[in-house]
Amino acid sequence: MGQVNLLIDYVKAQRGKPFALGEHDCFTFTNGAWRAMHGHGYADQFVGRYAGLGRKAFAKLMWECFNTSDLIKALDTVLHRVETFPPKGALVATKNARPYFTGYALGLAMGVNAVFLGDDDMIYLPISEIEGAWV
Repeated sequence: MGQVNLLIDYVKAQRGKPFALGEHDCFTFTNGAWRAMHGHGYADQFVGRYAGLGRKAFAKLMWECFNTSDLIKALDTVLHRVETFPPKGALVATKNARPYFTGYALGLAMGVNAVFLGDDDMIYLPISEIEGAWV
């Protein structure tokens, strides 16, 4: 089965799940998709360790895991930034969905749209609303 099919199956399985920090949030959602497509997550050392942390402790954990507390810089250290139109399955970031302490929400490129987590289900935004993409 190809990576795009694995991505589609993963996203379908996440439908209707409410946002829950540390359980079903933008990191767990996108890291799970990465694992489904690539056999490993991009942020396994980080996922699940931040629920209940305040801003300072969250920033400290980001620094411990990525040597930066800036989300965009952190992603640049573990993935390759896409400078062109992102392929399906690329990790994407936006300020126009539910951001946490990072100021960004993470989602997945799905073609002309990207999928992000909303309060009660997934939301789709045009790729034109993303701030960056990584593979």
